[in-house]
Amino acid sequence: MNENNRSSSGNSPDRNPQKRNTAARSSMPPAINGKAGNSAQPHKKKKRKKNKVLMVIKKFFSIILTTIMSLFLIMIITGTIVATALTVYVLDFMEETTGVTFQELEQSYDTVFYATDKETGEYVNLQTIKTGGT
Repeated sequence: MNENNRSSSGNSPDRNPQKRNTAARSSMPPAINGKAGNSAQPHKKKKRKKNKVLMVIKKFFSIILTTIMSLFLIMIITGTIVATALTVYVLDFMEETTGVTFQELEQSYDTVFYATDKETGEYVNLQTIKTGGT
C-alpha cells in the first residue's frame, strides 16, 4: 500500500506530522501568559534531595530483611530434606519384619506368696507357683 491509499481510506491516521491538526486535538486551555497548553518546553520536575540518613536506614533494613528471608528459606529447605530422609528411614524400617508372632512367644508367669515373719518383721517367701514355660 502506498501513502495515498492509506490516507484516502480514512481508517488509519495521517502519518505526516506537518498535516496534523493539533489545535483541534488540544484539550488544554491556554496558559495565563497567552501560550497554548501544549508548549514546546516540557515542564521540569523538581528533583528532591534525598536524605542520606533515610537512604542509609532504608539500605540497612533492606539488607537485614534479605538476610532474614534467606535464613528462613534455608531452614525450610533443610527441614524438607530432613523430613524426606526421616520418611525414607521409617519406610525402610517398617519393611523389616521378623518371623516371631505372639502365638509363638512362650509366656511364663510366676506367682509368689509372701508373709511377714513375726519375729524379724521381714517378708518371707511362702510359696512360688510357676505357670507355662520351663
